[in-house]
Amino acid sequence: MESLSMTQPKSRSLHFNVDVLLGMVFLVASAVFLWELVPNYIEQPGYMQHPLLSPRFLPEVMGWIVLVLSLGLILSGLTRQVGNSQERLLKDVPFAQYASIFVALVVYGFGFQWLGAMVSGVAATLLLFAALKVRHPLLYVFAVLFPLAVCWAFISGLNVPLPSGDLW
Repeated sequence: MESLSMTQPKSRSLHFNVDVLLGMVFLVASAVFLWELVPNYIEQPGYMQHPLLSPRFLPEVMGWIVLVLSLGLILSGLTRQVGNSQERLLKDVPFAQYASIFVALVVYGFGFQWLGAMVSGVAATLLLFAALKVRHPLLYVFAVLFPLAVCWAFISGLNVPLPSGDLW
């Protein structure tokens, strides 16, 4: 005879959680981006013969990637194993960490034109590394070099002009 004190195995069931909510938000955002913003706000020159050279190509690829990943997030959230403990969005994370991530977003989003692509990219990356409590000092060098390399690739390799900053 089996003991009643044995724990039941975790079961899969459909349920609504934070992953489903975020997946739906990203799904709607990527759909608006793909079918409204890209066609109406990114101009494609008439002389463009190859679609890979179009200014719309990279934004469309990124939009489709976000759309597919958001569908995956929704599906994984719907079929996640149900446990005994409740999940909380802000569990054991200090407010300062969320605030620094928000400040990094503001610095990058609003400082892009004013500070320039390079400075705002480096500042935002350093703020994110500090918010996520990255300990290894060599990674902070990477936090400086990676945004500079991305800017160099866009400016030199892809001939995409990036703002150098109104402040300078």
